[in-house]
Amino acid sequence: MRGTHGGGSGFMRLFGVGLAVAGPLLGVGSARAQGVGEGALACFQRAEREVSLTEEQALRLCRGSWSVGPAECYSASQAPATFLSTENAIELCRCATSIEPVNCFRQADHDTFLDTMEILQLCSPSVAYALQMDCQPGEWPRRPYGWP
Repeated sequence: MRGTHGGGSGFMRLFGVGLAVAGPLLGVGSARAQGVGEGALACFQRAEREVSLTEEQALRLCRGSWSVGPAECYSASQAPATFLSTENAIELCRCATSIEPVNCFRQADHDTFLDTMEILQLCSPSVAYALQMDCQPGEWPRRPYGWP
């Protein structure tokens, strides 16, 4: 028996859930409205001024950003509950649109036996979605590894 929300394919419902989860991580929606240039500049200025990163570190963190999300994420990563090294925090927060990567890191650190590098691979949007330095999607492998 179907629920009160109507029929529809299970695939479409699952696809919609996937978009709802991936959208904030990839910057879909209002973050894109600001524009990459404006977002990257605002992120860079905030990272240098409020987060106290060097110019080079702020550039690596904010290059290609659509919002100040990477700077906010980096700031959250320095809280006593998480505190990551500068390099690990930049890796975690590059291309982020919110502090969600830090929440992911904290949860994985608490609930799993993964080491820091494995958690970074799991929670960093730039790593998880194979984003290039400008936060744009890279070319995915044409075939899964191990296939002839």
